[in-house]
Amino acid sequence: MPAADEYKNILRIRDKRISLTLLFRIFVVLVCVSLLSMDAWRAWNVYQVREKDARIHTATLARSISQHAHDTIKQADMLLIGLVERLQTEGISPKKLKRIYGLLVEQVRELPLLHGLYIYDENGAWLTNSRAAFPPGAKNSDRPYFQFHRDHENAGAHIGAPIQSRTTGEWIVTVSRRVNHADGRFAGVVLATLYVHHFSRFFDTFPIGFFDQIILALKDGRSMVRRPFDGGSVNVSLSEGTLFKDHLPKAPSGTYVTDGEGTTRSGDIVSYVADDIYPIVVAVSLDREALRSKWWRDATPRFLMALLLVFLLGFIGLKLTYHFGLRLNAESELRNAKVELEALNEKLEKMAMQDGLTGLPNRRMFDISLNSEFNRAMRNGNHIALVMIDVDAFKKYNDNYGHTAGDECLKQIAQTVQACVNRQGDLVARYGGEEIAVILPDTDVVGATAIAEKTRQAVRELSIQHSKAISGVVTISCGVDSIKPIRNKHVPMDLVEAADKLLYKAKQSGRDHVLSPMNASV
Repeated sequence: MPAADEYKNILRIRDKRISLTLLFRIFVVLVCVSLLSMDAWRAWNVYQVREKDARIHTATLARSISQHAHDTIKQADMLLIGLVERLQTEGISPKKLKRIYGLLVEQVRELPLLHGLYIYDENGAWLTNSRAAFPPGAKNSDRPYFQFHRDHENAGAHIGAPIQSRTTGEWIVTVSRRVNHADGRFAGVVLATLYVHHFSRFFDTFPIGFFDQIILALKDGRSMVRRPFDGGSVNVSLSEGTLFKDHLPKAPSGTYVTDGEGTTRSGDIVSYVADDIYPIVVAVSLDREALRSKWWRDATPRFLMALLLVFLLGFIGLKLTYHFGLRLNAESELRNAKVELEALNEKLEKMAMQDGLTGLPNRRMFDISLNSEFNRAMRNGNHIALVMIDVDAFKKYNDNYGHTAGDECLKQIAQTVQACVNRQGDLVARYGGEEIAVILPDTDVVGATAIAEKTRQAVRELSIQHSKAISGVVTISCGVDSIKPIRNKHVPMDLVEAADKLLYKAKQSGRDHVLSPMNASV
């Protein structure tokens, strides 16, 4: 019996060891799968963020180009409105036409976007133009814009598809208006021609990819200008594409993913904007395959590292399985893993205290530091000062220049504020939105006000253009207060609220101000 009992005990130990080994193998497999899944999930989230940013960028770019096209055509149209008024009130006598000729020449010289200005009578004959001479007996009655105005009595400005100029051979866009006799009969056409390369050069200023496209077209689907520019793509009908058949009839602007229609490839991101006054449409196409390729190039090394890590974990797990008896080595590995995990947690905690955009400590770090410094000042009987900073008219800056420019503006201001605060114990933090807070231990209101004024001047000297601001540049307003805290009487929020109120008053009093208890009555 003792021998049998010992044998049973050996079997129990063996079974227990086998069970532990199996559980350990399962645990290693689950860890490996979890790591790969987490890395794949992280990589996918990165791609989703990049695609979202690409959609925002494409939409912003389409609106910028649409506004440029609108403004360009508007300039030409305003000239035509003035010419129509002058012709209908003063007539077309040779003396009047001579004076108008001088006006046309001057306008073309002042506006580089203009190829020329022309006036035709009811038969299409050239009355005068901005050029020194024109072909004798020349007539433009065969041009579509002339026929349009001849057949449409109450039409406003007419934007035509690009044509090649008969005088210079250059590609031009036509903007025209009808001229009437006093009794309302058709009297002719005034025409402004715009250089196509004026639009294409503007398109070339945008840093887009090799397969990305920018298209300016009429609402009926005829293409006007395209980047990359190709004369063969001018006046090509796009009306059968998804943009003109499915999207434009539903909404004047939007973003969608293509299915291979028109001049775009399947899967491209397209943002479009239709002008609400002139019959033009701007579409910007982003090559999503290039976006995906770049993401994959960035993600592949990380994924390979994850695979390597999984391989190492699996190898270690197998080694531990075969050498289960070496408990001390296993415990050592666990201790090392614990140290690495603690270091990782410390790193993650540090990252959680930092603002991702500006690199400054974030609101959480601000709250912790303020409480700590406030309690220290209370124990030592010292002052503690707080400067609350807000970027003036920042929403207008974002609306006018875009959120990408707004982010860059905040970065520059954050760096400038940080450079103005030199002491080791001071803290500059992003409080929220466009607000920055500066904690100044052992500082009274005089010293804090001086630092705030220095910071305000430094930001102003950045000379960041802000056309919507009265000053023309980006400025900041500051609220400053200092307190010598007393236990059971003051709390940190007292200082925050006091500085915030002064900041509010500074913005109400005209912005670009530093307001503290020293000058709060001003």
